[in-house]
Amino acid sequence: MRVILLLIVAIGLGSCGPRATGPGPGDAFRAIEHADLSRRVAAPGPSTAQFFVAPQSLHETPLITPPDTSAELTEARTVVTVHPMPDDIDQPRVRYDTPVRDDPLADTRYRGPLPDATPESDRLSDAFREAYLTNSIINRARADVRAADEDVAIARSSGRPTVTLGASAGLQSERDINVPTLSGSGSLTDDELSASVSLEVTQPLFRGFRTRNATRSATAGVHAERERLKATQQDVILATANAFLDVRRYRRGEALREQEVAFLHEQVAAAEARLRYGEGTRTDIDQAIARLGEAQTLLFDEAAAARAAEARFREYSNTDPGTLRLDIDVTTLMPASMSDAVRTGLARNPDIAQALHAVDAANFEVRALEGESLPSVSVSGRVGLDAGDSSADHTESAEVRLNFSMPLYQGGAVAARVRRAKESLSGARMDVDLARNRTRSDIASAWSAYQSSRQSVAAADASIGVARRAVNGLLEELRVGQRTTVDVLDAQRDLIRLEILRAGAERQRDAAAFQVLRQIGELDPAALGLGVPAYDPEEHYVAVKDRWSGFRTPSGS
Repeated sequence: MRVILLLIVAIGLGSCGPRATGPGPGDAFRAIEHADLSRRVAAPGPSTAQFFVAPQSLHETPLITPPDTSAELTEARTVVTVHPMPDDIDQPRVRYDTPVRDDPLADTRYRGPLPDATPESDRLSDAFREAYLTNSIINRARADVRAADEDVAIARSSGRPTVTLGASAGLQSERDINVPTLSGSGSLTDDELSASVSLEVTQPLFRGFRTRNATRSATAGVHAERERLKATQQDVILATANAFLDVRRYRRGEALREQEVAFLHEQVAAAEARLRYGEGTRTDIDQAIARLGEAQTLLFDEAAAARAAEARFREYSNTDPGTLRLDIDVTTLMPASMSDAVRTGLARNPDIAQALHAVDAANFEVRALEGESLPSVSVSGRVGLDAGDSSADHTESAEVRLNFSMPLYQGGAVAARVRRAKESLSGARMDVDLARNRTRSDIASAWSAYQSSRQSVAAADASIGVARRAVNGLLEELRVGQRTTVDVLDAQRDLIRLEILRAGAERQRDAAAFQVLRQIGELDPAALGLGVPAYDPEEHYVAVKDRWSGFRTPSGS
C-alpha cells in the first residue's frame, strides 16, 4: 500500500510542477528527496493530501542542510505534507541517541572534598563558627586592634621619665718640642688615660597638654578599631551566609537541570519509539534533541556556578560545604518594620560608631598639635664620675636642673600641621553623615528586596503546582495524539524555570534578611546564638596600656 501511495505522489508532482518535466519518474523521486521538508507549500486549489515518504536525505548527518527547492514547488496545486516512514528506509548512519546518551557533565559534578580539605560544614551555624574563629580577614582585623592598643602606651610614654646612662674612655697624648733640658733641648711626651661615667634622668612636668590629648586620641582610635573589627566580623559572617545561600541555590539549580536532562532523554526515547511505530515524525526527535542540548548547556552553567560558590564558601569558612542545612531562621531575627530597622541601625551599626570614634580621635589630635606651641617644663638630674691615671685624679659630680622652654617661632610647621589636622577633623565629621546615609539606604534597599522576595517565593509556590499538573496533563494528551512534542517540551521548560526562579527568590529573601541584620549590627555570634567564645579586645588593651618596658607581646611573640 505504501508503494502505491509513493507512486501516486511521484506522478502527481511530475504533472503539476516544474520538476515534473523530466524524462521520467526518477526526476520526481529526486525532487521529493531534495525538497525542503520543513515547509508546507500552499496550493491555490482547495484539495489537500498527506503522504508518508522516506527521502534518503533525512538519514544523512544532521549537520548538512538539504538544498532549498521550495521555489520550484510554488506552482503545486496540492498541499503536500511529507512524513518519513521507518519501514521504507534503511538504518540511519548516525544514531540520534548516541550523542545524547553520553553525560558530558560526569567529570564536573561535585564529588566531595579534596583529600587535603578541611571538615565539612553541614549547617549554617557551623560555617559561621568556623568563619568567626579561623577566618584570616577577622584575624587580621584583630591584629590591627592590638596594634592600636600600643598607640595608647606610646602616647603615655611621653609623660614618663627617661633614664640615660653614658660612658666614655680615651687616651690623650701630648708632645712638647724644644723643651729645655740639662743637656740642651729635647721633646717631652705626656700620655693621659681618662674615663667618665654619667647617669641622667629627665622627667617631663608640663608639655602643653600634649600627653593627655595624645592619650585620649589614641584611646579613641582604639575604640574606632574595635568598631571596625565588629564591622569586619559581621561582613565576613554576611559573606559566609551569601556563599552558603549561593551554594544551596546553584546546587538546587544543578539538580533541577539534571532532572530536565533526564526528562528530555526520556522524551527523545519516546519520540524514537513513536517513529518506529509510525505515530511520530523525525521532526519530533529533532525538537527533543535540540531542547536536550539547550538543557545540557544550562546544566553546565549551573554546575560551574555551583563550583564557584563552593570555592567562595571555603574561602570564608575554611570548610567544605556539606549538606548545607539552614538551621538559623533569619526571618525570626528581623525587625518588625523598616522604621524599627532604621532606628536600630542608626544606634547600633558599627560603621557609624567607628566614624564617631574617628571624630573624637581627630579632635584630640588637633589639641595635641596645638600643644606644641605651648611652653614645656621638665626636671632633670645627673650624676657623673671622671677618672684619670692616678687615684687623686677622680672627680664626682651631681646636679639637678629645672628646664623651661617656650617656642617663639617654629618656621610655620606646627601651624601647618594644626591646619591639616583640622581639615582631617572636618572630613571625619562628614564620614559620620556618610555612614548614616549609607545605613539608611542599605536598610531600605535590603528591606525592599526582602519583602519582594517573600512575595516572589509565594507566587512561585502557587505556580509550580499548576505547572506540574500541566506537564502531566500534556504527557497524557500527547499519548493520545491531542498534543505535540513541542507542547510538552515547552511546559517542562516552564516548570524548570519556575522552580529555578523559586530557588533564586528564596536565596534573595534570606540574603536580604542577613543584609538587614548586618546594617542594624545584629549579625554577631551572640545575636545569632552560635555559642562560641567571643574575642575580648579589652584583655590585650589592659595588658599593654600601662606597660613600661618589654619587647615581647602578651601572646609571647
